[in-house]
Amino acid sequence: MRKKKKIISICMAALVMLLAIASCGKKESLVGKWVATDEATGETATMELFSDGSGIYTAEELSYSCAWITENGRLKIEIDAGIFGKISHVADYEIDGDKLILSDEDGAVTFIRE
Repeated sequence: MRKKKKIISICMAALVMLLAIASCGKKESLVGKWVATDEATGETATMELFSDGSGIYTAEELSYSCAWITENGRLKIEIDAGIFGKISHVADYEIDGDKLILSDEDGAVTFIRE
């Protein structure tokens, strides 16, 4: 009976490690600096995403710390806007080479890896 429990424990540990490695794969593909430019106004927004799930979001020359995670093809980002509180946003994402396309019910925004 003890041997059976040990085998089950080893299998569970291996499964947890595989899941951790698999979840890191998607996250790593988003790590880096991404820039979006509004063609009409020329304004830019920048997301710098780090491998530990933290980041920096910059828009209109103001920078905010943020936290991010991916789940099921969706990027969840929470921006700490200081006195304005935390702003959460969820969008579907797709990576096409050096392009990151975020889309939600309001439309799509394309970021370019810098």
